[in-house]
Amino acid sequence: MLREEIKNCMVALNINGEHFDASFVFPADFTGFRGHFPGQPILPGVCTVQAVLVALQAWKGQPVKLQEITNAKFFAPVAPGEELLFSCEAGAASAEPTLVKALISNNGKRIARIKLKVTCPGPGETRG
Repeated sequence: MLREEIKNCMVALNINGEHFDASFVFPADFTGFRGHFPGQPILPGVCTVQAVLVALQAWKGQPVKLQEITNAKFFAPVAPGEELLFSCEAGAASAEPTLVKALISNNGKRIARIKLKVTCPGPGETRG
């Protein structure tokens, strides 16, 4: 359910080979802001990771499953309504698991850097 809501926050996707950029805007009523934190909402890191997965799934055109967060560094908080640019690079589409590197920014300001290992589950496998 969260991934679907995050998908609805994606406003653009640009693909260039193994590189892709996605833009997201999380409105004030986005589920992730509830309780994080009252009176001063900040986008949770888990939502940022899920947004990378949403963009990757749109790029691959098939479901992806998170295997491992190999690195995640957060540099600045994200408030409701800020447009985030996810600049991503994925390893060879045939490699399993695939390493995905993402740099998240807002108006040139570095927000986060995330590295994930993902797989594309086959028929009958659990999809995450």
